[in-house]
Amino acid sequence: MTILAVLSFCAIFFCFSSENDSGIDSLRQRYSPFVSDGMRKKYGEGGRKDGKRFRQMKERRKSLGAMLDPAELEQMYLESDRFWESPDDDTKGTATGNAEIDMCLRYHLCRVSRCLQILQSITPECPLVFKSTETLKRLEVETVTLDDLLRLANTVPAVPNVANVLAEIGADPSLQEIWLSACYPLHTQLVAPRDDLRTQIKLNIAHIVEQNYPHLVNRVADSIIRLMADSAQEEMKFVTVFHFVGVFRGRHFESYVENLGHDAWMISLLSSGQPSRVLQVADRLSRVPIVPPIESLKQIGLILADGEEQNRKILGSVALLLGFTEVRMATAFRKGA
Repeated sequence: MTILAVLSFCAIFFCFSSENDSGIDSLRQRYSPFVSDGMRKKYGEGGRKDGKRFRQMKERRKSLGAMLDPAELEQMYLESDRFWESPDDDTKGTATGNAEIDMCLRYHLCRVSRCLQILQSITPECPLVFKSTETLKRLEVETVTLDDLLRLANTVPAVPNVANVLAEIGADPSLQEIWLSACYPLHTQLVAPRDDLRTQIKLNIAHIVEQNYPHLVNRVADSIIRLMADSAQEEMKFVTVFHFVGVFRGRHFESYVENLGHDAWMISLLSSGQPSRVLQVADRLSRVPIVPPIESLKQIGLILADGEEQNRKILGSVALLLGFTEVRMATAFRKGA
């Protein structure tokens, strides 16, 4: 009896352990042991076919460029910015591959050509020393600018980084702020419309000019724009970053703006034609016996040449104090020096 009980217990234990093992194996194989072999064969083969079909579609899409691996995307981001260009972008029509660099090259090549024409027009019989000296300085600046542009063109198709360009050409922090404020809203880098640039100039010089001449901020802003519209510039609907920074090259920005404020004050008084106001300028120059800025000096010369007699007498003493003679200044400005 005891032997029969032991044998029965062993048989029951063996049956349960075999069933449990088959269940674990079935879970590992992802199918139930109670599903018929026919169903398992049907769905197993179907799944393999679907996986094969998906791999074929992936390879086909990848071959067409519709599916990119992460490594290929990273390479595209690093090597070219053309991935972000819209279908309407026309870089094939540019000489350098970047439209703004093309505009800058055309802009400054025209300035170089104009400088050469001015130098050729100065004859030995009538040497305009100031004009030739200024033109030669301007030509030197334009040559350096063209060299910077050619070096920048070698980085195409990468988009120029205007912050790096400003730092490389030695722009004062105030100039950098003016330029970035003008070009960022327009999504440009190297060029900015003249009127937008003037607006930013006015906003950034107001705190300097208003200390002495609060009513002359607009006039000083116009003076800076006129500095860029020099004899080498035929048309100026837009300005390049190189031209804008070049105007202030070798000059401290705030001090130069202060001097432009003094210049604007003197011009406003001299151009009024009123003897009392002309006398204010004469008193200022007699107390500070230095040669005034070129625009004020030009206005003084015009008065000495064709102004009223009373104003000519007032400014005649100032001209002598500055080392000029009335006849010399009047003659020089009649000839357009």
